Formats: sequence, structure tokens, C-alpha cells
Amino acid sequence: MLLFVRTWVSWLRRHLDRRELAAAGVALAAAGLLWRARWLPVPYQLVLGAMLLVALAVLARLLLPRLLGPVFFYDLVRTSRRSRYFLLRGGYATVLLLTLFIFYTSWLGVDLSDLLTGATVPGNQVTRFATSFFTVFVSVQLGVVILLAPVFTAGAITEEKERRTLEYLLTTDLRDREIVLGKLVSRLASLALVVLAGLPILSLVQFLGGIDPNLLLAGFAATVLTMVSVASLGLLNSVYVNRTRDAIFLTYLETVVYLVASGLCCGTLLAAPAPLTFLALPGAGNIFVAMARLSEAVSLNALDRQLWVVLRDYAIFHGLVTVGCVVWASWMLRREARQQASGKVQVVRVELPQKGDYVLLRRPNFEPPPKYRPPLTGDPILWKEMYFDSGFRLSHWAVGIAVSLAAIALYIAGAVFVTGVLFALAVGSGLIEFSNGWVRLVGTPIACLMIIAVAVRAAGAISGERERQTLDGLLTTPLTDRHILWGKWWASILSVRKAWWCLGVIWALGVFTGGLCPFALPLLAAGWFVYAGFAAALGLCFSLSSRTTLRATVWTLLALIAASTAHWVVGICLQPLLSTTRSPRYDWLTDFHLYGLTPPWTLGFLAFYIGDFEGRAGIEEPWGRLGACLFGLVLYGTAALLLWLWLQLRFGPMTGRVPSRVRSP
Repeated sequence: MLLFVRTWVSWLRRHLDRRELAAAGVALAAAGLLWRARWLPVPYQLVLGAMLLVALAVLARLLLPRLLGPVFFYDLVRTSRRSRYFLLRGGYATVLLLTLFIFYTSWLGVDLSDLLTGATVPGNQVTRFATSFFTVFVSVQLGVVILLAPVFTAGAITEEKERRTLEYLLTTDLRDREIVLGKLVSRLASLALVVLAGLPILSLVQFLGGIDPNLLLAGFAATVLTMVSVASLGLLNSVYVNRTRDAIFLTYLETVVYLVASGLCCGTLLAAPAPLTFLALPGAGNIFVAMARLSEAVSLNALDRQLWVVLRDYAIFHGLVTVGCVVWASWMLRREARQQASGKVQVVRVELPQKGDYVLLRRPNFEPPPKYRPPLTGDPILWKEMYFDSGFRLSHWAVGIAVSLAAIALYIAGAVFVTGVLFALAVGSGLIEFSNGWVRLVGTPIACLMIIAVAVRAAGAISGERERQTLDGLLTTPLTDRHILWGKWWASILSVRKAWWCLGVIWALGVFTGGLCPFALPLLAAGWFVYAGFAAALGLCFSLSSRTTLRATVWTLLALIAASTAHWVVGICLQPLLSTTRSPRYDWLTDFHLYGLTPPWTLGFLAFYIGDFEGRAGIEEPWGRLGACLFGLVLYGTAALLLWLWLQLRFGPMTGRVPSRVRSP
């Protein structure tokens, strides 16, 4: 025992200086006294707690440079000075304030005109409102963390690969642990500032009462644990993938797979006892499973005891995921970088002229034989985009996971359709209504996902050429600017051509069972192509003006969200002025906000059946909504045309291409 103590003391003396040893001693002494001195008065306990915090702060300040290295400080200063993080924090706080305002008016049944006149709210509803808004706040905060954590950390290593500076970073005397931890902690610090931007909004609700302090602490603890684990997973994917966009997509895919797979263990987890068991471990980190366990505890009046058990299980799972991802990323950083730089190696047997003699040769940079490609006919840009630039370049197992998820979702949708049709035929009624609801519920999300895929594909059309350093070669061809842009725009729409079969089967089943009017098919197809053309033009605009594919993708998705939801903010602000005169025009304007300017509702309404229009005329529903849908499609088509004209006007000056009179063949 004495030898063991002497060994640890000598190790501490070699690795820690006097200041660090003194801070560690003070921290241990304060922690020991605070643990054993519960009989002391509260002021003395506060003094000991303050001493412990100060000692830990000093110890962290002394050990951070040694633990994280200079990469942490450099990356932290570099990322904190970017203007987009200020805009992100301001936008997040604005969204929370707007959510609070809308939730306040809808929960209490107060009109905006009543708020302007100084109407009061009964006090017995305020507490319930605060509790409900806290649930919404925590849900939004967790959603933002899951959405932004891969964006912040999945590009930590891939950015170095894209700028080709990872080789220089690995030639320094920095350890792999310092590189991985430095980049992870710096990105987590920037993301934590975004999350803390919502703290003042929550503090406003605290004055209303009704929020349990234990729930408040548990909500923020779950947010921090989720943020750290998802960020660590994104950093691990950044080690294995060469492009930032692919790393982000892979992180989202793995997160969705875990949530879906662990959700299947929900019954086992809820049936398990309070202590964490082996069967309950896979679902312990699922936030939906944790909320289900808390809901069951509320029904049994055991929330105070079960809350910390659920939080403990949640912390154990995400702690293991974080440690595993960080250790594995540090272990594989140099190996993956070396393999990606040298490429795969193939051992080839070469026969010598002498009979029976041979030699083994190692061929670096070996690539598998290319797939079959049709001969070049027609548009060369379209042929190149469709058969060479395939967009996401994920590994085979990642593609297999994505295909498996899509197959499972389609199988569930097909099973629901067959079951519903058989039940309607057995009952003898309700077949058309069920079929129409199924087509709208299944076909509309698939159509919207296809439009998002078109936008993401277009966002990397030009910036991807710039990153691969092939844009200059493309600009030296005799092809005109219009020909290049047209090929990339049309290729972005055709990138989801394999999913057209799925959408066509859904619509065909709807027509066959009477749930979809045959006249709605051309309207649905035209509406999808209008939205897809707008998304492709929008993605090309950001791809032309952005320096990286990741930035172009993020701005494209944000612009799509703004185009679908920003008009609601304007409508809410103008509601007090328009609600004074109730007229058919006001009702049509309200429908136009929903069915004309919001693509999911537009595509959902265009999947109508004949019974929707029986006995209706004029601007009454649903004819007024159909007019709003058609007018909205005209507006989106006009916006796509304006974006196309802007692309033709700015492509030459922004790429530095010299105008040429040579026309493409």
C-alpha cells in the first residue's frame, strides 16, 4: 500500500507543477469537508462550497491547456468570430419568443386585439400555462440540439480535409487526443451559447410559477447530455468521411436509426424495474422512451423518485456513447487520414517469363471498376451530373441502413393500406375516405422529402465543382453558361427519379380505390415539378454564391423553411388589422396563407377526391382553397423563373468566365 501511494505521488510530481497540486489539494479538502461537515451551519457550508468552486475553476484553467492543447483555443477564437453564430443565436431567441407569444394566445384563448386593449388573464390559468410552455420549451430545445449538433461538429475534421490542412496538423507534435478534444470542446462551447440564448425567455416564465425546479434541472441536464453525445458521434463520423455534408447526413441517419430501433425496446424498458438492466440499456438514451417513463411515473404519483432514476439511466448511456466516440476518434484519426491519403491497396500477382515464377505487386490508389454508363448522347452536362456526380458518397453500410429504413417505412405504409382496405370492404363503407386519407398522409411527406433532396443536390452542384477543383476545367469548355446551368438544374430534379416510382404507385393505388380523383393527378404532378424547380433554382443560387457545399446546403434549407413559414409571421402581425372586417375575401386570404404558400398543405389538398367538391360553388370551400393552391403555384413558378434569370446574369461575373460567342453543340 505504501509503495502504491509513493508511485502515485511520484507520478503527480512529474506531471503536475506546484500550482496545480495546490489547487487539486484545496479542491479535495473542500470537497471532503463539505461532504462530512453537514452538521455545520449553512453559512459555513456556503463558504466551503465557494472554496470548492474557486479551486475547481483554478484547476480547470491550469489543466485545460495541457488537456486540450492549442487547437482548442485556436478553434474557439476562430469559430466565435464568425458572424453566422451571432445570427443563429438571435434567430433561436426570436423563434422562442415567437413560440411563447403564439402559445400564450392559443392557450389562453386571447385574441391579439384583446392584448392591444389591455385584457387581463385569470390567475388560475397562468400556472398551467407555465407548466405546458416549459414542456414545449424543453422539446424545442432538444430538437434544436439534435438538429444543430451535427452541423457544428461533423465538419471539425472534414474541414481540414477539404482545405487539405490535415496533413500539416498531423505533422506537428500534437497528440491525437489534443486534436479531437480541442475541436470537440470548442464546437460544444459555441453550441452551448446558442442553447443558453433561450435561458432569458425561460426566466420570464419562472415568474408565473408552476415549474418544478427538479424538472428544470433535469431538462437542462438531458439537453447537455444529448448535445455532448450527438456532437461526439458527429466528430467520429468526421474522421471517417471526407466531405462535411456526408458526415452531417450520416450523423442524422445514425441518430434516426437509433431512435427507431431503441423505440422498439420501449415495452421492455417500461416493464423493467427501476435499476438499469441490460435489456433496458439500449433504450435508456432515447428521449421519447424517457418521456414515456416520466409520463407513467406521473400517472403513478412517483415523479420525484422516478425522475432521478430516468436521468441516471440517460446519463449512463450518453456518457458511454461520448467516451466511446471520443476514444475511438482519437485512436483512428491518423490511421484513417493515412488510408484516405494513400487510397486502397491491391495485391496483384504478376507472372514472370520464367515458368512458375511470379511476383506480388502492391498497387496504391486502386479503385474498383466503374459501373456501366450509357454512351454520351445529347446533353453532356446532364450526362455528367447523372452518371458521375452522384451527390452523397456514403459507404455501403450507410446506404444499406438508409435503404432499410425506407423499406421498413414503406412496408408499414403498405400494411396499413391493405388492412384498411380489407376492413372497409368487410364493413361495406368508408373505403374512399380511408384511401384519400392514406394517400395524403403517406404521399405528401414523400413528395416533400423528394423536394428537399432536390434542393440539397442542387446546393452542391457548383460549389462541389469548386471544391474538387474541376470548375475551371468546366468553364474552359465551349458550353455556354445557360447550357451548364440548365444541365445542373435538370439533373438536380432527375436525381430523385427512382423515387417517382414510389410516388406513382401511391397515387395509382389512390385512383384505383377511388380515394384520388383522376383530375388531381396532373395537378399533383405539376405542383411537385413547380416546387422541385423552385428548390433546384434556389439551391443553385446558394451554390454559386457560397464558398463551400455545407454553407450552400444550410442556407438552401433555411431559405426553404423561410419560404414555407415566413408568411405566417406576417399574417399574425396583420391579423389585428384584418380581423376587424370579416368578409369572404378575408377567409380566402386566410386559406391562401395555408394552402397557397405552404407546400405541404398545397400538395395535401391537391390530393382530393370527387366527394370534396360535391354541392360546393363560388369561393366556398373547397373551390376557394383550390384557387389559392393554383395561385400559390403560379407565385412559386414565377419565383423560380426570377431565380433562373439571376443565375444566368450572375454566373459569368461570379465565376470569372470570359464571355464567349461560341455556342454549345
